[in-house]
Amino acid sequence: DNAYAIGTVDFTGDMPVILGPDGPSLGGFVCPVTVIAADLWKLGQLKAGDKLQFVPVSLADANRLEREQQTQLAQLDSTESEPAQPLAIGELIARTPVLKTLSGDETGV
Repeated sequence: DNAYAIGTVDFTGDMPVILGPDGPSLGGFVCPVTVIAADLWKLGQLKAGDKLQFVPVSLADANRLEREQQTQLAQLDSTESEPAQPLAIGELIARTPVLKTLSGDETGV
């Protein structure tokens, strides 16, 4: 048994499963491919029924793409800016995402 890498495609039955950080750590199932680290963020964008196609990537290219991604992330500007002006909703100025609080009498609870 080997530990499965995050992003490994596990064939344990009729449906392949892409293993995430909460997946099994040991097993012995067939895992022919692994999503490269630079593309792992895309897994979170998938919904049930989505289809995808895997493209072979060399280890050198996978490592290069991850380095480039890390460089781009490090270059993001994290300086704080002034908060945006509250949105006017009719006469209500939304300074909070809570627009109205109902009492128990109003909700029947």
